[in-house]
Amino acid sequence: MRLFLSSILAALVIASTACGDGGGGSGGSSGSTSTAGTAGSGNAAGTSNAGTGGTSNAGTGGTSNAGTGGTGNTTGGSSGSATTGSGGTGDGTCHEQTDCTQGEFCAVYTLPPLCGGMEDTGFNDNCATDADCAGMGANEICATTICVFPHGGAQTPPHCRPGCTNNADCGPGLACNGMHHCEPASCNTPAQCGDNFACDAGKCAAKPCTTDADCGDFCVMKSCSATIGKCQPAVP
Repeated sequence: MRLFLSSILAALVIASTACGDGGGGSGGSSGSTSTAGTAGSGNAAGTSNAGTGGTSNAGTGGTSNAGTGGTGNTTGGSSGSATTGSGGTGDGTCHEQTDCTQGEFCAVYTLPPLCGGMEDTGFNDNCATDADCAGMGANEICATTICVFPHGGAQTPPHCRPGCTNNADCGPGLACNGMHHCEPASCNTPAQCGDNFACDAGKCAAKPCTTDADCGDFCVMKSCSATIGKCQPAVP
């Protein structure tokens, strides 16, 4: 009997030991490891939305390492810059030399009334003084610049052409002398010369200026003028 009870007790001890080992077993399986989403890449104007780090619920007794969100490295496009070319007003007019493009010059293009609005383009080199033109008419003179527009290239040589016969032939600020040449008119005050003139040492002269407001009309190359300047090629 005693032997029988001892056998039962031994069996109970073995069973109890087996049950204890099961209860102290390892904890629940570790939670799965998660990997964060990859950051989206963008080529938008200098912006990027990084991916969001992943999350996980670790199992009992487990460990979990959440992934780290990716970083987007994008560079925004740079703004373009504009460069304005130098020189030129776009309409061919000018107040200063800097208003004209390279290879042009700024000048006033006006003709005295005696020219009848026609430029003298004659290149006859046929005189040196007025006396050389006497046989061509009573008011013929030897001239180089009267009725001639400023221009580049070859300049008009002295040649015989009709001169003035009265002050009106010469225009504002000028008078016709006894030799049929136009010259600065005599004056006592600027008012006797006109809005674009000054009275300098008893003679009318182009009025110095810095802006159109200083003149009756336009300020061109630092002198007042009845007309605005024009850009012309330095060489025709």
